[in-house]
Amino acid sequence: MELAIGGNIKRLRGEQGATQEKLADYLGVTTRAVSKWETGKAYPDITLLGGIAAFFGVSLDELMADRAERNDKVRTTELLMKILDNRAVGKHDENIKLLRKAAKENPNDFMVQLLLATELYNFGVIERAILDAHNNDAADNTQRTNNSIREAAGICQRVLKLCNDDTMRQSAVKLAFILYDALGDTENAREMYAKLPSIDNSNALLLPSYLTSDERKAAIQGTIKTLTDTFYQACLNLAAAGSNEFGYDYERQSAIIRKAVDMYLLVYENGDFGTSAANLQTAYGVLSRLAAEHGDAENALAYLELAAKYAIAYVTRPLQPDLTGLSGMFYTAYTSVLIDARRDFAINETHANEHNLCWDLMHTTKFNPTVVALIGDSERFKAVIAELERYAETERESQNPFDFAQNLKKAESGDENYMFILAGLYWQGIGVEQDMEEAAKWLRRAADKDHTGALNDLGELYRLGVGVPRDYAEAMKLYRRADEVPTPFGVGNPFSRANIGDLYRHGLGVERDYAEAIRWYELADGQDYPHAQYRLGEMYENGEGVARDLRRALEYYEKAAVPNPHHPLPESLDEVSPYDTSNTATRPMVNDAIERVRGQLIIDN
Repeated sequence: MELAIGGNIKRLRGEQGATQEKLADYLGVTTRAVSKWETGKAYPDITLLGGIAAFFGVSLDELMADRAERNDKVRTTELLMKILDNRAVGKHDENIKLLRKAAKENPNDFMVQLLLATELYNFGVIERAILDAHNNDAADNTQRTNNSIREAAGICQRVLKLCNDDTMRQSAVKLAFILYDALGDTENAREMYAKLPSIDNSNALLLPSYLTSDERKAAIQGTIKTLTDTFYQACLNLAAAGSNEFGYDYERQSAIIRKAVDMYLLVYENGDFGTSAANLQTAYGVLSRLAAEHGDAENALAYLELAAKYAIAYVTRPLQPDLTGLSGMFYTAYTSVLIDARRDFAINETHANEHNLCWDLMHTTKFNPTVVALIGDSERFKAVIAELERYAETERESQNPFDFAQNLKKAESGDENYMFILAGLYWQGIGVEQDMEEAAKWLRRAADKDHTGALNDLGELYRLGVGVPRDYAEAMKLYRRADEVPTPFGVGNPFSRANIGDLYRHGLGVERDYAEAIRWYELADGQDYPHAQYRLGEMYENGEGVARDLRRALEYYEKAAVPNPHHPLPESLDEVSPYDTSNTATRPMVNDAIERVRGQLIIDN
């Protein structure tokens, strides 16, 4: 993207017969800066992009774009949403076809490769379960499903051979272990297992000193949830192995599984189990089948009823929209004391059939001959199946958070959250032709309902003159309102605060006031917003309105460099919308600034 911007500036300047000096004078920068942009040695501050586009009389999209790259990103997003949609209704075979095509077109897109491996595994496991439930030939079942799993393992090995990304490689190792273990390939399973970190070497038990109080609480509670889920899985593994290897009887197996249930009841004392309801459903489902295998009809029914209760609790769990940005995401909030800061995100607020949890329980129960023979004639059994069928057949909306028709329908109903999401679809051109005027229209409607994200984004459009006439005063008004509106996370919008700082720093619609710019940047810095920290570093490095102070500049740059899960720095401007004025720094920019200032301090001393 950096080279595309510079190349576009150079091309447009040549086409229009404009000199570097003329462009520099228009923007209030040096000709040296323009030269660096055109040669790819640097790139313009994102706050200047609107001015550059206006100088040449082109759109920001045309100025920024490598259109092919942008279309690739849209296609990737749409592919992922389609995969999630299909996965939600069990269409793993269709996902495999889509991912094979994508993997062939992009053989070095390792995320797509691992998604394909995951779907091959899912398809193999689900197909095996269905075949076994219908009493097909066991040897033939194994051969058919193992073919899919072997292919998936081969994909993982290719990723490990060619991919250098640590996170991607770790995912490949974990998946490869699961695959080899399922195949009974002990040698390769051992090799992959040895490469996985133990719990005490994971980040779950570490507590970085740089976290804020809220982040520290969230991290600790995340560890509690992770360890609870790990305890649950360990109990199920122990119970499963116990019958064959340790001589555990039915009572002891059941007692072990109930320990896992007891742990969830202890941690989630208010009953707000959220996504963990799925694990409770699994635990009670296993208990029901164990009881049936040992002729314990009463417990088989009681545990089945509890399994159905938690399956339904999972698919009907209350979800709230994420108001922090255009994520299309929803989350489960908790009130239980050990996890009240925890949030589990989901892709849509309608989950009647997510992962087919009710359908899965209904299907595996109806086709289990032992269960049916023991309790199939019971009215309680029939009532459970009927209830599961009711939820399994609930009309399901698209799981795609970027589904244009679905978001348009909800936006038109008056929901400001969907107005904001719909504006983002027009803004990014996802699922609909890019149309900044439509984006502005829907942002205005959401802003009128005091949606803080819409207020900020509409301010950005007025600041840039995209989709609406350029109006710095209106931008300032919207930014200030975004900062004042109370949200579930408190009052104070770091994006808007940084933007207000920009207007004062550059004298856009207001008299230039460095002190006021610093004040607003410092407010955003107080919310650990790295882009404001970077701008503060620039001001102290350059002596803008303050005495030049390289040590202070370095402090701000180093703060901006600290990994921030809430406001991660993009790796390049490719990841930033050309209409996003809040995000002006990339990780390479911050790292370069740190090296530059450190070097200057050494020279000065």
